[in-house]
Amino acid sequence: MQPKTRLVAVDIDGTLLDPAGTVTAAVRSALDRAASQGVMVVLATGRRFRTSKQIALDAGLKSYVICQHGTHVRRIEDDELVWCAPLETAVARGVVEVMSEAGFEPRVFLDGFEKELDFLIVTTREKPGEMFGYTGTAWKVVHEVSVPADTRIMEVASFGPREALEPVREEIERRFGESVGVHVIKPPGDWYWCLEAISPLAGKGNALLTLAKRLNVRPEETAAVGDDVNDVDMLRKAGVGIAMGNAPEAVKAEADFVVAANSDDGLAEALGRLLGGGAQLEGAAPKR
Repeated sequence: MQPKTRLVAVDIDGTLLDPAGTVTAAVRSALDRAASQGVMVVLATGRRFRTSKQIALDAGLKSYVICQHGTHVRRIEDDELVWCAPLETAVARGVVEVMSEAGFEPRVFLDGFEKELDFLIVTTREKPGEMFGYTGTAWKVVHEVSVPADTRIMEVASFGPREALEPVREEIERRFGESVGVHVIKPPGDWYWCLEAISPLAGKGNALLTLAKRLNVRPEETAAVGDDVNDVDMLRKAGVGIAMGNAPEAVKAEADFVVAANSDDGLAEALGRLLGGGAQLEGAAPKR
């Protein structure tokens, strides 16, 4: 018998949000039902806490956010940093060097929420060449990596066409091997791709299991729902891994079962199956 699910990690883009970037009525109802049954739903995202916190609150979620591909976890109530797995500084500087040599302007993401400094843009220009959707405050331009005291590097990223980023990913893997985790993903609705490097101790799966331990939740009582390559870690490590219908086939292959796409309330279906959704449970045989 499948253990009762007590903790569910949910990706934001392509999972919680529909293609228009909204939480549908069906998904909101499913989230409310989970809360009423004592099931904690947390967001697990590649986004920084400053933006994902508001998305969580708008969706009625008030517990925790697993941020920046599982590099750190913050509590929504008081913004407390409860866990992090920073990228080793020497490795981060090396990744910046590789990206810069390839002609990119690296973003160095920090645990600087309290300092109003989420990331640095490393460039030789006075202003960045492209912002790729980043607006507002909490970032600054630098000409070399200089991290404020008591601040750690969570991630290094660059943005551009996939065909230009893949060789850089290969070079990072060649130079730094198992001391870094690296992937290339595409933000929904944007033309560009993201090359992102994090600590091998990070990842949404490791963050989920660490949070579960903190909450006295057994690994088999966890579930995860996602749609992209940075979700595979948590789909594998959660008690139940669920892929969205809009996920690539390689991601679906890592899941216990697949639900509808985010355009068709797939997250509502996933939560329905986990919570006991009657007819929705039919055909939910594990894929692994």
